[in-house]
Amino acid sequence: MESAQNIQTEKSTGRFYIDIVADIANSEGKILKTIIENQLKRTDHDPLGKLLTYASAFDACIIIWIVKETTEGHQNAINWFNKHMPDSISFFLVKV
Repeated sequence: MESAQNIQTEKSTGRFYIDIVADIANSEGKILKTIIENQLKRTDHDPLGKLLTYASAFDACIIIWIVKETTEGHQNAINWFNKHMPDSISFFLVKV
């Protein structure tokens, strides 16, 4: 992956605001819309639902959820998304 471009923070999707939206060019030069939601505490359902809303609003290919702590259920949900989504869409759950 190359560096991010067109980085925007707190971008509106109507009633909600995504933390970060960016365009990232892959090794073939294709631009991949990327969204990042920060939840610097234990995962809960609210941000996961918002991520799906943001992904559809921005037609995102890379969906990143940054958390302090995750539950097994939320990790299983991210794994399920990756198993059942087309290869062009990737979900990441990042623990900091």
